[in-house]
Amino acid sequence: MIQGIWEKYNSSAEEHSSNSIQWDPLVRQLVDKAMEGISWESQQERLNSNSNFTLVHGDFWPGNVMISTSSNTNENNCDIRLLDWEMCGLGSGPQDLGQYILSNMDPVVRRECEERLIKNYYQKLVSLGVSDFSWDECWKEYKIGGLERWLWFLVYYCGLEGEMIKWGQFFHDQIQEFVHDHKICPEDITQPRP
Repeated sequence: MIQGIWEKYNSSAEEHSSNSIQWDPLVRQLVDKAMEGISWESQQERLNSNSNFTLVHGDFWPGNVMISTSSNTNENNCDIRLLDWEMCGLGSGPQDLGQYILSNMDPVVRRECEERLIKNYYQKLVSLGVSDFSWDECWKEYKIGGLERWLWFLVYYCGLEGEMIKWGQFFHDQIQEFVHDHKICPEDITQPRP
């Protein structure tokens, strides 16, 4: 499905250039590489080579999080609820976190705190007994997994029309800042993540 959206978008992009995403060349290369890499075999390889998959939300962004403002909670015991579990499944925790951060965190703010946030997440995993997952694996999975998840969404937005293309541009721009900050290249990408 996503390859079909990308093919249709590319074949009609010139006709609708005023209502199309303004592409950064690197982001375009990353999307092309991801679309070429889609296969059942590569998805199976990913699933079989990673023993650190867990239950993930799948649509993890701030609009699907509620935090209690009740006076009965304190910073050590806050009440958090995650909503909209229709896309949950087996996946990567750092990927889900990458999706969350990429989706709506201003790049300036992200640059200031992302490594600290991911280190806190990793340290919590270790404190809960996860021992076969290194910091380097976690950091890479955050960057590449979160990006590969957002490449899927970016192509999806390419298939929408009218005002929705503004969301496509917003997410493109978020991805653009992220990939340049982390020096991600097409060789790092396999396929979009479901």
